[in-house]
Amino acid sequence: MTGIQCKLSDDQLGYDFLLDVRYDSHGLIKQGLCLGETTPQNQAFLLVAHKGEFKENPTIGVGMADILNDHDFAYWKRLITIEFERDGQHIDKLELSAKGLTIEAHY
Repeated sequence: MTGIQCKLSDDQLGYDFLLDVRYDSHGLIKQGLCLGETTPQNQAFLLVAHKGEFKENPTIGVGMADILNDHDFAYWKRLITIEFERDGQHIDKLELSAKGLTIEAHY
């Protein structure tokens, strides 16, 4: 999926648009936002966001920060699967253990 690229903000507390401002010969902005593949960033947003953080759709989000000290990996795998499928993604591989998380998914 192609869309507006984002990057971690300088204070690392949120995300900012990735900008590449270009001016024409009159000094007017002719380009600014970077476009590109957004599937990985969409997946990251779904994993990081808690429910209620997206005004447009307050029921989406996994809230992976809450997994700390939780050993019910089946619950988290199910929640990830539900959220990715609601976003229109097909999961080819999902592995979650104390060692980490591996997701291979696409639209």
